[in-house]
Amino acid sequence: MVRFKPIVLLIACPLLMTSIFPGLPSRVHEFAQVADGGDANFWMRTSFFVRNQSLWEANITVKFFDDTGKPWAVTIGGNKASTHTAKIAPDGMVKLMTAGQGGTLKAGWATLTADKEVGAQLFFELFSEGELTTQAAVESVGSMRSVEVFVDMDTAIGQRTGLAVANLSDVGPVEVGIVLSDENGSNPRSGFFEIPAMGHVAKYIDELTGVKKYRGTALVKSNGAITVTALQQTGFIIGTLPPMRRTLNARFGGEQ
Repeated sequence: MVRFKPIVLLIACPLLMTSIFPGLPSRVHEFAQVADGGDANFWMRTSFFVRNQSLWEANITVKFFDDTGKPWAVTIGGNKASTHTAKIAPDGMVKLMTAGQGGTLKAGWATLTADKEVGAQLFFELFSEGELTTQAAVESVGSMRSVEVFVDMDTAIGQRTGLAVANLSDVGPVEVGIVLSDENGSNPRSGFFEIPAMGHVAKYIDELTGVKKYRGTALVKSNGAITVTALQQTGFIIGTLPPMRRTLNARFGGEQ
């Protein structure tokens, strides 16, 4: 996430909020984590892959936000701005890649909107001393209020689970709670944090809960619409942990 050492873990107007199944085309995609920047020794970049499956040209707009919810200027194709646009040919695709090396390593989140239904993914790349060390793809999972992720962490050996959460509302802050349940479904631990309007939090679960060694699940609940990305890290190696939506009759309440 930024907030991750040594790695940065790896939206939107309420009227545009949507709930989608990962991988399905949509006119709105919300990504809870974008990372970009760093020096020659350690840097990250993020690529957007967008596919237009229609028979008409598609126009897309990508907007970036920082942790406080303010527009975040990111360089793509030599243009530094918080909003980037592109056209996609019928049945075509486009790749939008952040500059990566150069400037401070930062993290935030992004929305992608389109005038046609498009498929979209994020692709993170991490470089250490000029060598590509990690690649990880992230799906757009839509808006939610309750979701679970798997947790498998032991900070003593550098194994950590990270969580990135974005507040989809531009009206006000949301409160987010985390409840850890172990392999037997017991011994819950909890943590709480607040995210400002259109803001973003990216931290390790051990930072949010104080628990250093744990295997089980984390229930992430909010009093407003959020989107979530989770990653598993061991050293410089990271992998994606897709969130699991809660059912309506789940024990802790599972409104989606």
